[in-house]
Amino acid sequence: MYNRCIEEGFQQDCLDERDSCAIVERMSSDGFVMSIESGCKARDACIIQQSANFNGANGECTRGDGKPSKCYDCCLVDTEGDSCNLEKFGVYIAAAYSDELDADVSDAWNQTVSMPTEEPVYEYQSEE
Repeated sequence: MYNRCIEEGFQQDCLDERDSCAIVERMSSDGFVMSIESGCKARDACIIQQSANFNGANGECTRGDGKPSKCYDCCLVDTEGDSCNLEKFGVYIAAAYSDELDADVSDAWNQTVSMPTEEPVYEYQSEE
């Protein structure tokens, strides 16, 4: 599935408050990656989704256990570059082959996005 995404996907510019590249991996209960979604998302929405990854017994990003899994990750375009999520596909692929919550999984889906310390100024806004 990741190879297909690389071959058939396209890069999208993130505009306005959507300053993060988000990726969502959905895995079936028998361990097959069913879908990968990638696109722009607001940073606060990324943080909320990432917090569901390893939320104790209710965490959505699971491996093994015979349960479906949904994992979220985001990277920041302004600090990590325009193709930051594509550059992380290697760690996502390693995590997809993991059958337990190990270092590969936590490295891939590790909630690294933080809130900005100051409000960004967008191109259409004027600084006062």
